[in-house]
Amino acid sequence: MRILDFIRNEFKEAVQRECRELGTNCRISSNILKNVAQFVILKGEVIRDMIKSHENYKIADCMIFVENKHSIICLVELKRKKTDADEVIEKLTNASVLSIEILKMSKIQNYDMIHIAVAKNWRRAEHRIIRSRKIIVQGRKYPVITGKCDDDLYNLILKSGISPF
Repeated sequence: MRILDFIRNEFKEAVQRECRELGTNCRISSNILKNVAQFVILKGEVIRDMIKSHENYKIADCMIFVENKHSIICLVELKRKKTDADEVIEKLTNASVLSIEILKMSKIQNYDMIHIAVAKNWRRAEHRIIRSRKIIVQGRKYPVITGKCDDDLYNLILKSGISPF
């Protein structure tokens, strides 16, 4: 749990109780995950502004660091209505770079990364584009897991093929 303590102490202004975007009425639940793992949720815009080298980036809404037997970083973009695939990919990519910087500060080297986009209603074309795109960070390709507002984070993690146990 060392990484979670580090994140809570170092970035306490960005810690949130849930992954939610005000004004969108969209969130993801963490009810199931609470029973199986420790985690901390950071507000993307707040953490971006705290790390000065990234202050002009568009960034995902939430960065969720999960710790159990290994570290998992979930980067989440919440959308209410209009979903632009290029913007979602850009925000998730920027959040990836920033989360890796945080991991380097905490000296964590082994982790899994999951990119999640949830929307109230998906337009078929945008949904297909987002699911077909890969996010490339440090030479690794990551798929984007899609879901609906109010989905549980635990189920979205399982959908990625990574077990949080």
